Amino acid sequence: MNQLLKSVFGKTKVTICIVFFLIPHFFVGQNSLRSTDNKQLNLKDPEPLQTISFGESIKFNKIDSSASWTISSVEFGISIDLKGSEINSYIFEKPGTYQISFSEANHSKDSCNHSSIPELFFVKVAPTKMVFDFSTLSFNKKLEAGVNLVNTEMTVDVLAKTFDNKQVVFENAQMISAGIGTTIVGKLSKTAIALQPGTNKLTYTLSGSATKDTYIMFDFFDINNQVQSYSFQTKL
Repeated sequence: MNQLLKSVFGKTKVTICIVFFLIPHFFVGQNSLRSTDNKQLNLKDPEPLQTISFGESIKFNKIDSSASWTISSVEFGISIDLKGSEINSYIFEKPGTYQISFSEANHSKDSCNHSSIPELFFVKVAPTKMVFDFSTLSFNKKLEAGVNLVNTEMTVDVLAKTFDNKQVVFENAQMISAGIGTTIVGKLSKTAIALQPGTNKLTYTLSGSATKDTYIMFDFFDINNQVQSYSFQTKL
């Protein structure tokens, strides 16, 4: 085996290249794309890279001016061509699943500095949108370090929008905390709540505890299962 390896690699120069990635914001985090052959993606069973709400755009980091994009939808019968960073300002007005094709003239697929953006991917645009107003966040009792939370509630206002301007049911909502020694979690006080277009007040029942001298981050899951975070400024 060693002789075989020497015969194959002995006279061959090995080149190591460093791939510089062009990473879009939404490629990272809870909804990142799992490893899948792009050829397997199709409109019958699309796997979106990101769920956004209607009236929003997708955001990438630095984009080469040679980049070309085609946004298409069989449902809406559209095919829109964009150049360079124009993709960052394109607003997805209608809910649905959109196919996006990407190419970059200045980089070949086999080069060392090719982009990490797939040549074909999908974006799901949801018909609902929630924005938490963390300036309204409050508790019915003071959070104390080392104390298991009992009958402790957190309230926060949320702005709800729907494409059809009708109410939408928000179910099994949860909040989790991040920080050293924290196990605090929260569940919506009702299993399901009807959100009206406009401002709604949500109440979460808390459980768990946190250690002394720790700062906590509260992560709220919205109706599209996206996370909106709040940094609790008071050290326990």
